[in-house]
Amino acid sequence: HPFFDVMVGSGFLALAIAAWFFLAWWRNGRQVPETNRWLLRAVVFGGILTFLALESGWIVTEEGRQPWIIQGVMLVANASTTAPGVGIFFLGFTALYLMLGITTYYLLRRLNRPEDEPTETTPQEQSDQQPATRGAA
Repeated sequence: HPFFDVMVGSGFLALAIAAWFFLAWWRNGRQVPETNRWLLRAVVFGGILTFLALESGWIVTEEGRQPWIIQGVMLVANASTTAPGVGIFFLGFTALYLMLGITTYYLLRRLNRPEDEPTETTPQEQSDQQPATRGAA
């Protein structure tokens, strides 16, 4: 039950942070409110909350299966699967999630790079950049 409380509480806190962000976004003329430090900190914390909610939900799901094992009659070890190929699927999903994690890391790093800021050119530089058109008539 505590994991269910953590799951629901984390989900509602993350929802409140999202509502706060969209309210600030709307009040800021539909631009990301980059100057509100508390909001930005809350958004980062919200990412952690969503992960916590996801993991807590997984624990609730797995622990919820336990009552299906008959206490004193059947052990959990007897109820687990003996199907072939489980190890292969486990390794495949592990590799998939590792690949997704690495890809996410590199994409976030790429998005975090500062953009190339356009530099102002002088009129002399602009005329130097123009192709010569002499004799092309």
